[in-house]
Amino acid sequence: MTHSATVAQLTSAFNDFLFAPITHDAHGMPLSVLSALARLNVDPWQEAANLASLPREAAIQRLTGLIAELPGGTPANPGPATNAAGLIGLLPQRVDRTLAARKGPFAGDPKPNLVAIACLVWMAFMLGAQLFTASHDSSAQAHTPNVPTTGMVSPKPMQPLDTDP
Repeated sequence: MTHSATVAQLTSAFNDFLFAPITHDAHGMPLSVLSALARLNVDPWQEAANLASLPREAAIQRLTGLIAELPGGTPANPGPATNAAGLIGLLPQRVDRTLAARKGPFAGDPKPNLVAIACLVWMAFMLGAQLFTASHDSSAQAHTPNVPTTGMVSPKPMQPLDTDP
């Protein structure tokens, strides 16, 4: 089985579909879509996302083909096409592949994060203020010829000491 399913892909939106029974296996145990896809070495959540993104008829054909590939043949009751149609009806409506594969803070309808936007505006303002202050300071120093440019103060000349009492 492909281990590409991440925790983000294991979404409950596909639970009704994946845990739905297809038939009973040779030992009388119920065979779910999840276990059938796993037996076919197919990632169940990725396949559910793929099926949900297909048009209904294409998804039914794809699932019917997968069920027919099961070891031991296709379940006899009900027929695979009828069963596949019912199973496809359990999928969420029109799931986008990228959204189904990626759930998290950025999935769905993106909304601007106002705090992040405010921080960006504040940083731009502060950067502009620093640039303005730096250019203003350098132009003021250029117009003042007696101010040393290194920031050092020139020493005063020494005065002779008076030793007379």
